[in-house]
Amino acid sequence: RRREGRKPVLIPGGGSSPLGVLGFVNAALELAGQVAAGDLPEPEAVFVAYGTGGTAAGLSLGLQLAGLKTRVVAVRVIDRLIANRPKLMMLTSAAAHYLTSRGDQTARPASIGKNLEIRQGYIGPGYGHPTKEAERAVEVFAKEEGVKLEFTYTGKAAAAFLKEARAATAPLLFWNTYSSADISGWVKK
Repeated sequence: RRREGRKPVLIPGGGSSPLGVLGFVNAALELAGQVAAGDLPEPEAVFVAYGTGGTAAGLSLGLQLAGLKTRVVAVRVIDRLIANRPKLMMLTSAAAHYLTSRGDQTARPASIGKNLEIRQGYIGPGYGHPTKEAERAVEVFAKEEGVKLEFTYTGKAAAAFLKEARAATAPLLFWNTYSSADISGWVKK
């Protein structure tokens, strides 16, 4: 960009930003609308993969704004230096600030992140390394639901979901962030 005389733009690892978080705030509001319409019961928890936090931050903020009691279980799939509670809270707060700075004074819950839980123990030997639990979860989702997952993010989050689902007495929701869309046609060679 500098060679073109333009200012470079920094994109944080994973691309999570306060503005990007708003997509999942909207997704949480859509979920709340489905609950209100009776399409599904309010989940006790929503399980998501926690990489750089955009999904978890947006769902947490959106569910709080919608008045749902659903907790967001962010299953850590990358190193603790990148995926930790202070960073997740900063991202969630920054997204709420972004909304209020644009005139939406209802966009700041009294206790930001109160519904956020970080689940440890599923990363295995490190980022990108499959675990036996993730492999099993990928297999279960494919065989029983026809849902395609991968081993780095969604398989690990699904493993945590399946473990909790075995003992659950209330509805749980797994939020699949894996896109299996073929985007090879978008890339110029």
